[in-house]
Amino acid sequence: MPVRLMWSIVLVAVLALYFLLSVVWQSFALTDVRYPSFAGSWYPGNRQYLEHLISTCYVQANASGTNSSHCNKLSPEQSHDEGQKRSLVALVAPHAAFRYSGQAQAYCYQLLKQQNPKRIFILAAGHSRVMSSGAILPAARSFNTPLGNVELDRDCINRLMQLPFFSVNATTHKLEHSVELQLPYIAYSLPQTKIVPLIIGKIDSPEMLQSLATSIKSVIEPGDIILVSTDFTHFGRYYNYVPFDQDISANILKLDREAYSYLKARDLNGFIQFKKRTGDTICGYTACLLLLALLPEDSQARVLDYYTSNDMMGTKVKSARDKSISYMSIAFFH
Repeated sequence: MPVRLMWSIVLVAVLALYFLLSVVWQSFALTDVRYPSFAGSWYPGNRQYLEHLISTCYVQANASGTNSSHCNKLSPEQSHDEGQKRSLVALVAPHAAFRYSGQAQAYCYQLLKQQNPKRIFILAAGHSRVMSSGAILPAARSFNTPLGNVELDRDCINRLMQLPFFSVNATTHKLEHSVELQLPYIAYSLPQTKIVPLIIGKIDSPEMLQSLATSIKSVIEPGDIILVSTDFTHFGRYYNYVPFDQDISANILKLDREAYSYLKARDLNGFIQFKKRTGDTICGYTACLLLLALLPEDSQARVLDYYTSNDMMGTKVKSARDKSISYMSIAFFH
């Protein structure tokens, strides 16, 4: 082999090794701040515009009271007084661009402002096609937003890092929007509250689910709140999900209503079978599984807001070419 060719091969190998090690280091090294990846696109990157948008969403939520008029079509039997004299333990909130999900999120955060929790455990959907198993922790000490930093509870995160099925990956957190879309609301409404953000990947077995739940229960303290960041049904060819082509809007509502029924009943097995039977594209499905394993037995659910992306745009879902995403806010009390 010519000497020049041999050294070229060695150089390429060294550069490839350097690139691989740098990626690994970025994924696992502790960094001070995780900066926004979606500011300026999914929500305003300008502080003034972002504050105005969030305050407008709060006005819309406050004008409707503790439940929006939309949620009655999802759960018409629920009482508006349900949970009023009970303690908030968990929330489910959407994570789309704020022009779509902002109002539904505001319902969650107006309850959180009343509770003023010390910490929020965010169980977030993972959207990567190569999502790893278990719960993925961040490497940063704080998450930056246009409204200031949101501090992480590093002591709690360091404890979880030592437990089975927890891993650290800065790149996964950098590329994932499901945590970031909650942060402006936290920075705006609860600037002193720390977070423990977990991206929930694949859950490979009941044993893994139980282990994750047991580990999180071991670090949760009285007054902490669990927040699941998920959207519900994603319909259309774009999402590779077209389970029906007739009465599409009514059937989307039927799917979302059934999904909520299992969450409300804390029916873990029912929710698993629902997913297997329908293939419903709930992006935070595994985060919802973990929530069901964490909820107290006496917890009660209340829908705060519910609508689809088409409702927000005033359009109809007419065919598989159209897209629809469902946004649902739920509160759990005990």
